[in-house]
Amino acid sequence: MSTLIKTAAFIAHASQENGGGHVYRCLPIYEELIKQNWNCVFLINKSALDLIPELSKCEYIVYRKKDVLNQLTSSYFKGKARYLFIDDYSFSKDSESPLRDCAKQLIIFDDTADIEHDGDYFICISPDIHEDIYKSKVPKNSKFLLGPSFASLRNQFFLNRYSALESKKDIVENIFISAGASDPLGITELFVEAICLTNYRKRLSIVLGSNNKLSRKLLENNNIDFKVYSSVENIADIMSSSDIALGASGNSSWERCCLGIPSIIFETASNQNKIAKYLENVGAAINLGKPRDLSIDDVSIAIQEIIDDPIRRADMSSSAFGVTDGLGVRRILANIFPEISKSGLPIYLNKATIKDIELVYEWQREPEMRKYCLNQEIPNLEENRAWMTKKLSDPLCIFNIIYLDKSAVGVVRCDIKKNNKCLLSIYLSKKYRKLGIARAALVIIKKQLYDFRMHAEILENNIDSINLFKSAGFEYENNNYTYKLIQND
Repeated sequence: MSTLIKTAAFIAHASQENGGGHVYRCLPIYEELIKQNWNCVFLINKSALDLIPELSKCEYIVYRKKDVLNQLTSSYFKGKARYLFIDDYSFSKDSESPLRDCAKQLIIFDDTADIEHDGDYFICISPDIHEDIYKSKVPKNSKFLLGPSFASLRNQFFLNRYSALESKKDIVENIFISAGASDPLGITELFVEAICLTNYRKRLSIVLGSNNKLSRKLLENNNIDFKVYSSVENIADIMSSSDIALGASGNSSWERCCLGIPSIIFETASNQNKIAKYLENVGAAINLGKPRDLSIDDVSIAIQEIIDDPIRRADMSSSAFGVTDGLGVRRILANIFPEISKSGLPIYLNKATIKDIELVYEWQREPEMRKYCLNQEIPNLEENRAWMTKKLSDPLCIFNIIYLDKSAVGVVRCDIKKNNKCLLSIYLSKKYRKLGIARAALVIIKKQLYDFRMHAEILENNIDSINLFKSAGFEYENNNYTYKLIQND
């Protein structure tokens, strides 16, 4: 029996008026699936190809009218396993349902939950949107990937978190400006003029889209050191050394947060209002509102104030790091294509939150679990609360709760170290052991952190854990995946 070719198509819209955020959300998923030997194609409007140069490196089909998409996807998907990602605000149930004839699953990016849709998965990064809001608007068995932990970012942002953290300093020496793929409101110009009114005369790193305007003469006359970038392959390298970022409150907000960059943002579209308010409320950004409501003097004052306040910048950086970690794409794929336990139920890894502290404490107190801990003393609740709060706020700690379908069953944690290394820890509640759950969780974490050389410290008498890591492909002192035996005292 032949295996169907794994195939995905991405319907994404971009224009000068609406920018390129929809395409840029799909591109990281496209790239990740290509790495996994999938066949992928973009179905795009003509202006998207003109606006976003990265699309020229992808397989794409340009369409003019939506009524031809069913025919295009049917032809492309013929005889293949097929998944269709849709990131286009003009789509709703009426335009999605006809596509079910040619797609096994519809995966829809949504930001508002305010209209009817026909999809199997809904990815909504906007904060404060819950499953209950969708109930009357989507099919009964739809699944939801909600919140900033599912922000679809290129892998380079996660890989630059360590260097971004190391580069933080008390003075501002590099300001990053990016108003997106299009800049119809002239945000780039506004920021430049505002900076010229401040005392700042060091480096500006400016990313320009295809139609962004820039007053180079103004910068030169004000003796400001600046460098302009366009069509940059690894933008995270440039951003990670920035001390402040100025831009719109769209998809790029999550990129800045992943790198812990304090931001000053504008709402350049109505759908950005929730994101901007959320980032302001958690302390990751200063929201200036809509550009038309502010003068250049107002913007200049806001920039000067943050330049002059290193304590505020440090607090904003810490808050930004906590918003999203850059693993959204791999979380999305791990949820759509989950590992399966021996019982046939799916295994998921969800980002831990403060709400999980007491649950994790109960697992930490289980005698069977403590027996094989490096520190075998049972902590009290306050000690555990302080420890876990610190871990959850650590930008270099990936702290996941393991779920067997909808039941929380354990923890897998990764502490990122220098040189793309990480220390791995995993444990399950006693009643969920021997079910293939831990092994599946290790397989997932290996897929999510395949760029890293993993290291697990295991007591020599913990035979079950040694066998678990071996069964999951870890090899003792191997250059790829390792585990290290710790001698008992």
